Amino acid sequence: MPLVLADQIFISKSDLSQSLTNLLIRLAAFQNPEFYKAQAMRFSVWNKPRIIKCAENFPQHIGLPRGYRKAVLALLEDNNIRVDVQDKRLTGFKVSVIYLPPSFPPVQLVRISFVFSLGKITVITKLPRISRLLISREERFWC
Repeated sequence: MPLVLADQIFISKSDLSQSLTNLLIRLAAFQNPEFYKAQAMRFSVWNKPRIIKCAENFPQHIGLPRGYRKAVLALLEDNNIRVDVQDKRLTGFKVSVIYLPPSFPPVQLVRISFVFSLGKITVITKLPRISRLLISREERFWC
């Protein structure tokens, strides 16, 4: 059964029984402490969920947070399901930055523009003692 790692863990519903699908969804849910705190103090619990669900139920698959990978693999292994993990995470781009020491005149507002094939990303920082930054265009940026 394929298990795809991307921004979430994606598991195809067609490969799972309904009970195992429910187990996976309940695996990524926990009780909301704010609900029980408000309930104990006899405050209104309107619009406060009793259970916080981290799973997403898509039409063809289930999306779980990546932090649940070990628990998901253990649950599937306990049910004798062989898993084929496909890693589709993006590695990003690497940026080469050279920092010149504070002996240069400080810059109040530094505007760094990265222009890649994906588009333009602008980062603005307002730090009092930032010196000049030189950025190499050929390097790749790592997320």
